[in-house]
Amino acid sequence: MQYFWTFFIVLSLSSLTAQAQYTPCYYYRISKAVLLLGEGDCRASLQLYESLMEEQALLPQHYFGLAETYACLGKKKVAFEWLERAFTTGGDNWERAVFSPYFQKWKRSKGWRVLERDYPKKRQSYVNQMDVNLYMELREMYSAEQFVRASVYKPGDTLTYEYVLMVDSINMHRLVDLVEQKGFPQYHAIGPEGYQTFCMLLTHTTTHNEWGWNYFKELLEQEIKTGNFFPAAYAIMIDNRCMVSQKGEQRYGQYNKEDSDNFNPIGNLEEVDKRRLALGLLTLNDFSKKKYSPSVLPDQYIPIEKPLEFLRCYK
Repeated sequence: MQYFWTFFIVLSLSSLTAQAQYTPCYYYRISKAVLLLGEGDCRASLQLYESLMEEQALLPQHYFGLAETYACLGKKKVAFEWLERAFTTGGDNWERAVFSPYFQKWKRSKGWRVLERDYPKKRQSYVNQMDVNLYMELREMYSAEQFVRASVYKPGDTLTYEYVLMVDSINMHRLVDLVEQKGFPQYHAIGPEGYQTFCMLLTHTTTHNEWGWNYFKELLEQEIKTGNFFPAAYAIMIDNRCMVSQKGEQRYGQYNKEDSDNFNPIGNLEEVDKRRLALGLLTLNDFSKKKYSPSVLPDQYIPIEKPLEFLRCYK
């Protein structure tokens, strides 16, 4: 399977980092801001970021999106300021900036050259506060599961699939041990790549492992409430378990036919938007418009009329 995993008050960086707190529906608002930016509505996108800034809720991993929004509005100086912060405290890499369509017009400017020159130091500043050992262990686990899936497993072969399940079981026990020893991984401690790795490991290891799923389920729901785990990642895990291990229908509709060989339709389709909004996800209609993973809506789907009425987000 291929998993798709992709605001105007300027406070001092130290103050913002120390005081940022999770606010209900945070990830819904971030996802909506990203969607609006992709649709070209830069001002509406900025308004959502501004509201989070006013609540002192904006997390460092979303500074890059704010920088892109300012760039979309032609505000180079403030866009570069937030881009610099994204490198220092958000863990974003230079390649993401290079390929972003919003900075192309300034790539020959003096400010851009200064950012490029100073990036290694900014990156090192971020790496210095990471738990590198935890990051490396997660990457090692991911390498092992990818190797067995790509080089050992043969589609439809029960024997080689046992090797996949064996590696997933080993990784699950290692994940539980890590959480018991160090607590639930924090985004800033392992960075964007490390957190994406962690999410993919959880998705694969909980598919068939009921003991592991029971261990993580309530823990993940608690972390979502504090903003330390992504609702979309949790929904992917639920839908993956529904389709693969339970051979049933999806609950949230995170997968398309192109995303999964085990694709199943969404159950109780008329209620899917209410379930998504309660978790803090975009409606299925908005989700289908996402810039980097557009999808085709189910034939029987009817968009919910007043989505904000059902936007509970664990509140």
